[in-house]
Amino acid sequence: MLRWRALGALAIALMGLLAVSLLDRAAYDALTWSADRRDARELQDWYQSLRTVGYLPAWLAVGAVIALLGHGGGNDRAVAGRAAAVVLSALTAGIAAEVVKLFVGRERPEMSGVDGSWHGYVFRAPLGGFADGSNLGFPSSHAATAFGGALALGAAYPPLRWFALALACGCGLTRVLSGAHFASDVYGGAALGWASARVWWRGLSERWGWGGAALPRWERVG
Repeated sequence: MLRWRALGALAIALMGLLAVSLLDRAAYDALTWSADRRDARELQDWYQSLRTVGYLPAWLAVGAVIALLGHGGGNDRAVAGRAAAVVLSALTAGIAAEVVKLFVGRERPEMSGVDGSWHGYVFRAPLGGFADGSNLGFPSSHAATAFGGALALGAAYPPLRWFALALACGCGLTRVLSGAHFASDVYGGAALGWASARVWWRGLSERWGWGGAALPRWERVG
């Protein structure tokens, strides 16, 4: 049963990736800043704040805050587990994205369209990412880290669910605005973030006996 659920989730994720990929050009034309405006806009505070949601040390800080605020409240083990789930989810998703990039070998849009116009996808030779892992785009490791941490945080503290998810979406948006990633790169990162959050939350909660009261709807399936 579990295997079929996993295969079903994978099929849905792949269909979603196909759908988003078909919209990549429209998203690029509508959202991506022109090359001559990117440097100035990337320095703006709102941009830097949202981009930081995909920065692993930010989630290390979130984990530390969870642990410190919950320490001594009568259930230190559960608090430590929640902090660990958030940090490990962000970490694992980011690492997974970096590994997948090496296999896929698709370059960032800013590399394939250096003049700021749409040039489509550019892939390196099979496994060429292992020879040169720089400037690869699919999936976005910032998006993976952001969604991994945000979804785990939402599972641990449901009142923060939509706020955390909005921040992760904002991080993904910055990657498209700057020309660093296609929308499908962000989608791929978000999918890895979801998978990472699900694995860590379920694994740690079952191992340490937290129960299911804090699980959001996406985690209660099955």
